[in-house]
Amino acid sequence: MWSGLAVAAFVLTLAALVATVFAVVTLWRLRHDSRVIEAAERFEAVDLTTVVKRYVPSENQTFRSTEEMAIARQVIGARRPRWRRRAIRFGIALVCCVAAASYATQRQLRSMAAAGLGTNPRVNLDVLKDIQGVWGWRADFLESCPENPQTITVAPDRKTLSLRYAKPYLQGEKTITNLDFNIVATKPDGLVLSLSDASRATNLPPTRVVIQFIDANTFSMSRDESPLASSGTIVRCPPAKSAQTEGGPR
Repeated sequence: MWSGLAVAAFVLTLAALVATVFAVVTLWRLRHDSRVIEAAERFEAVDLTTVVKRYVPSENQTFRSTEEMAIARQVIGARRPRWRRRAIRFGIALVCCVAAASYATQRQLRSMAAAGLGTNPRVNLDVLKDIQGVWGWRADFLESCPENPQTITVAPDRKTLSLRYAKPYLQGEKTITNLDFNIVATKPDGLVLSLSDASRATNLPPTRVVIQFIDANTFSMSRDESPLASSGTIVRCPPAKSAQTEGGPR
């Protein structure tokens, strides 16, 4: 449904754009021709013949410049308000069509993301078990395993999920140490989460997070409102080496 609405909205947007451009060009031409007439009245060298042929009917073309300019000026004066109103209407219609096309496209992308999560699972996991552990981003060094790994745990009632940074993480102007999510839905290869009330109290925007597993040790993450904007690969961090292992046998 949203796909058809998006196509219809794009067609209407294109039509409104063409109509707006045509109205603006017509207004510009009327203004230009009006200035040509004014220049001719000042006896400047201009192409008055083209303007006369454009606005003066053939039966009224007397080859008397004063009479023809008066008729052309009258026609231009009558047309300019009409085309100005049309340009405003077409412009408003264009803005509305762009908004409708954007909304329909976003809804279609959300539907596609939900359909992708609900069909043809990539892997078959116990996602609430496999999501637990220590993770790090490959695409963002500041959230990587060596720099700032994140520990994910699931509550015993399997209704909430918590993410804890190893050290405070600066996101924009906000410093985050932990995030809590409500578990909205689970699939064999993914999760849908929403920020808990406590996390939203930190002025983070309300959002849903879609987690897509590639395998038991790798997943990607995206926001529900931007399903095509992925986090990149997030991997399970290797176990930390003990001091004895690092120093070797004594």
